[in-house]
Amino acid sequence: MNGQAWLLLLEGAWTTLWISSIAIALGVVIGLGIALLRMARIPFLEQALVLYVSLARATPLVTLVLFIFLSAPTFGLAMDRNTAAILALTLNTAAFNAEVWRTAFISFSREQKEAALACGMTNGVFFRRIMLPQMITSSLPGLVNEMSFLIKSSPAIAVIGIVDLTRVTNRISAVTYEPLPPILAAALLYMLIIGVLLKVQAIAEKKPTDWPCEDATMTEWSIIWEARDAFLNGALNTLILFVLSVLAAFAIGCFSVYLLEGRTWLSTLLRGAINLMRMLPFLVLAYLLYYGLPALGIKPSAWGAGLVALAIYHAAYFAEILRGARLVLPLGQVEAAKAHGFAPLACTGGSSCRNW
Repeated sequence: MNGQAWLLLLEGAWTTLWISSIAIALGVVIGLGIALLRMARIPFLEQALVLYVSLARATPLVTLVLFIFLSAPTFGLAMDRNTAAILALTLNTAAFNAEVWRTAFISFSREQKEAALACGMTNGVFFRRIMLPQMITSSLPGLVNEMSFLIKSSPAIAVIGIVDLTRVTNRISAVTYEPLPPILAAALLYMLIIGVLLKVQAIAEKKPTDWPCEDATMTEWSIIWEARDAFLNGALNTLILFVLSVLAAFAIGCFSVYLLEGRTWLSTLLRGAINLMRMLPFLVLAYLLYYGLPALGIKPSAWGAGLVALAIYHAAYFAEILRGARLVLPLGQVEAAKAHGFAPLACTGGSSCRNW
């Protein structure tokens, strides 16, 4: 690749970075607000928020981006591409962040609140000085997981014409007919962006504190009906890949948490592998497996490469989530279990899964 290609990649990376950063900042704050309102259990409002969270978590990000951008003119809203992208990313990540914050609320010790109120603290002072710092510490792995996942899901905004890092990669590949160099360069840039995010997490853990829309058109449902066999085959493949990859990822994630308990070279190597998987966008990982393994003499099918990529990609997230659940386990429980002869995995597995 020449200097012009690198310049285009850097411009795409900047677009990805500033749009994702705004969405992350808004999503964390809005998610905390949603969690607070849900814990207040206000009638009707709680049901509305539950519905929003469920819909946002169930809607693919590409679908949400398209819906907001294409439906805005119907409601008389003049919304440019960047605004639509930020709104869609914020709505998506806020729902996931709300669940992370709500989990922290549920797992917080009630005895601490009773002690603080007995000392004369108001609810506001207790929340600001005692509860929120501990919630941030326990929620940090989940929040950073969601932040990194949002950055790697940001290529969805390319469907409305935004030239982000992944779209620039596709353009360079189409011109040079060499897909691997720009893909590796994009992977390096994604790793640098998310690597900074993971470094901030590590430091914090050490200190516990063009789509035209002028005319509305009706959907031609007959086209969808005629292609129903293709839709059903795609849905079946998606379901099989999902079930197999989740089962494999959960098993690998649980075993990884067990290996991370020690301070050996293996745990250090595993921590690096987990951080690497969290840095790489899934699309880049799938491309690397499919196009890179033949260079090592392994020729996987597209289905097999996709399954392996899904399994190891999500195993890193399962491991980090379970590690966060392990952090909030009382040390006394673990020590008592070890004193009774329980293996380390047996000591932490059940409680960690319940916290998760």
